[in-house]
Amino acid sequence: MEGIERCHFKAVKIKVGPRYGSGLPVDLDRDALKVKTVREAIGDECRLMVDGNSSYTYIQAVQLYEKISRYQLHYYEEPCPYYDIEAYIKLCRTLPVPIHVGEQDWNIFTFRDFIAKGACHLYAADPIKCGGISQAKRAATLCRAFGIHYVPHNTTKGVGFAAALHLAASTPECNSYYEYSIEKDELREQFEPKEFVVQNGFIRVPEGHGLGIDPDEEKMDRLLNRV
Repeated sequence: MEGIERCHFKAVKIKVGPRYGSGLPVDLDRDALKVKTVREAIGDECRLMVDGNSSYTYIQAVQLYEKISRYQLHYYEEPCPYYDIEAYIKLCRTLPVPIHVGEQDWNIFTFRDFIAKGACHLYAADPIKCGGISQAKRAATLCRAFGIHYVPHNTTKGVGFAAALHLAASTPECNSYYEYSIEKDELREQFEPKEFVVQNGFIRVPEGHGLGIDPDEEKMDRLLNRV
């Protein structure tokens, strides 16, 4: 956690539970211990978000929150299966913590249902998954109409991340912390454009034509030919 302090990050997001569809058992005590450990490492000033990756049933999501509520969550992301709108409606009515969902959604009708039916407090339509910046802007407009915060999802480190940065910079509804993956992944790392500059917890929006980045197309071609 030394790097977090050095870079002055103001918020951290972690994953809990097994990834949805993995078939692995849920261990709520282990997940609670993970949250406790991270909170103690980052201190009280840094905001903490928890991402369940669709791992839990409704009652499991409630039980986990009861175990970790003392750790001051900034929001609780996708604890239940991403398509279970009824579970999210109940969570929003039951738990005193902002619920973040929507990264898997791709059509405006799903956007409408989750936002209009009170199934979230923050919405996460991903510009890569939902059909591009224009479609993401439609989700943002719905968020404004219903008083929902728009916090788009994206964990890539290439063209997709550049698009998400421009989306956030040009969309007033994007007004919360945006994720930046620090996981070491060889495939992602080798295509990370040099234009992404992280400074004091902020990432500069790339400047220039289009998305403002210059991907290494030769390296991409070599990888594709190798496959």
